[in-house]
Amino acid sequence: MGTLLPDAGSDLPRRGTSASHDFGAFARRVSPPAPGVIFALPAVMTFSLDRLTALLRVEAPYLTNKLLRLKIVRTPDEATDLFQEVKKYLVLCDVHRSRPIPMFSRRVDEVWHQLVLFTAQYDELTRTFFGKFVHHDPAEAGSNDALQIPQMSFVEFRAAYEALFGELPDAWFDDRSIHTGSRVARASWGRPLALRRERSKIEIVLESETPVVLCRVDAWAAPALERALSWDAFYVRELPGLESEDQVVLSKALVKVGVLYVAP
Repeated sequence: MGTLLPDAGSDLPRRGTSASHDFGAFARRVSPPAPGVIFALPAVMTFSLDRLTALLRVEAPYLTNKLLRLKIVRTPDEATDLFQEVKKYLVLCDVHRSRPIPMFSRRVDEVWHQLVLFTAQYDELTRTFFGKFVHHDPAEAGSNDALQIPQMSFVEFRAAYEALFGELPDAWFDDRSIHTGSRVARASWGRPLALRRERSKIEIVLESETPVVLCRVDAWAAPALERALSWDAFYVRELPGLESEDQVVLSKALVKVGVLYVAP
């Protein structure tokens, strides 16, 4: 059995290399903020350094315990990091009220969802730092007119994030969190996905008038792909016919192109 090497026109990661998420060449440059102000836009309230510092110091041990119990995270540090990203996301929505920001990470979104379920604590947190109850809805986290305005792209989100907080962490790239114990689920594309053999490769194809190849791997991984497309949800370690490392490599590729997503 050979080494699993996913490939496609979307530059899927290969074993021994890291997937490239460097959008720096495309992201707009943002001038450094003034001292004492984390971010400011015309006609938009500033989020002061003191307020941001206080927000990021807020801890939620009740949330950490629940995330561990539900096996959404593996360690308390992972729970803390994801909670920090939820708070940073809410800050970005607050300072960019004129631009709705989609939620780009299912893992961060799941932690946000679990936090909201602690209604009293979440209400106190958002009213203290944002002056209102912030609903668990990216379209509502910013402006009331959000639905009338184009959403931020991931490139714009990354630029806005890094202008305030520095380098975008792995939490915003769900594929980077995959391990053999990860639970993943099949995404809905609204159109059938099919497997197609091309010589020594097997492809996942989005069926349409012009079929689109989403992923291409060595043909001997076909049983794993068949299972991935037939199960609603499963653990990475359950993919048949692959060693642990290949199970992870394949799952990361499928999450990156949107065939699978990280499930709680």
